[in-house]
Amino acid sequence: MSTILKWGAVAILVLLAAVIAHDWPVLRLALPLPPSGSVEESWHQRMAVVIETPSGEVSGSAVQAIRWQGLDAAHRTTTPSNGARSRFYPQGEAVAVEVTPGRWLFALLKGAQGWRGEPGANLGFALAVPQGAYASSVEAMALIKALPKDRPVPLPSEAYPLFVTFDDIADPKSVRRVDPEDLAATFGPGVRLKAVTLAVTEEPVTEGRVEGVLGDLAVIGRRTDPATRIQYPPGFPEENISSDVKYFDVGAFKTGLYK
Repeated sequence: MSTILKWGAVAILVLLAAVIAHDWPVLRLALPLPPSGSVEESWHQRMAVVIETPSGEVSGSAVQAIRWQGLDAAHRTTTPSNGARSRFYPQGEAVAVEVTPGRWLFALLKGAQGWRGEPGANLGFALAVPQGAYASSVEAMALIKALPKDRPVPLPSEAYPLFVTFDDIADPKSVRRVDPEDLAATFGPGVRLKAVTLAVTEEPVTEGRVEGVLGDLAVIGRRTDPATRIQYPPGFPEENISSDVKYFDVGAFKTGLYK
C-alpha cells in the first residue's frame, strides 16, 4: 500500500508540473485556486500640531511610516470594500509640543475616539469618509497615494489622536488626558489648538524627540513596583486617560520599543 501511495503522489506531482508548464485550462479548472492574495500600500505621513499661546504660535510634528495591507481586487469582487479585512502597521513616535516652558502636549499613536484616530486610519478617515468610502478601504488608499506630497490635510476632530500631558514631566504617573477643545483648562488662558494636519511626505521617520523629553521609554515601561495601582506599563494611570482607551502604554508614544 505504501508503494501505491508513493507512486500516486509522484503522479500528482507530474500532473501539476504539466499543468503549470503547458497552461492546460481544463485541468486548471479542476485544481483548487490559491488562497486570495493581499495588496499593500505604504507611505510616510507627517502629523503637525499648531497651538496658539499668548506668546505666539508653537508647533510640533512627527513623521510616521505607515504600511497598509488589504484584500486584492479579485477577492473584492465578492467582498464589500469596507476595509474590514485590512490593517495598518505604523512605525514612529508621537508628536511632542512644548506649549509653555516646561509644559508639554503629546499627540499619541492612539486615537482619542478609537481606531479612526490611529496612524494611517486617520488620513484615510480624513480623505475617504467625506467621499462616502471607508477609511481603510482600497478606495481610501487610492486617495492617499494620489495626494500631492507635503500638502496638509486638516484632520477632523473625530480622527484626533489622544492628547496627554504630564503634571510633572519627570513622573510618568502624573500623565493625564487633555481636552483638545479646551487647552486653556490645562495650559492656562489664551492657549488654543489651532490645527492638526496630516501630509504625505518623503521625509524620514522622526526618531528621538519624545525620548529627548521623557527619557528612555523602554525603561519607563518596565514595571518596578508590583504593588502599584497602575494596571499597565509604564505606570500611566488609566483613570486619568479615560475608561474607553484600553491597553495604554509606552507603545502609544513610540513603536518598536521591545523588539
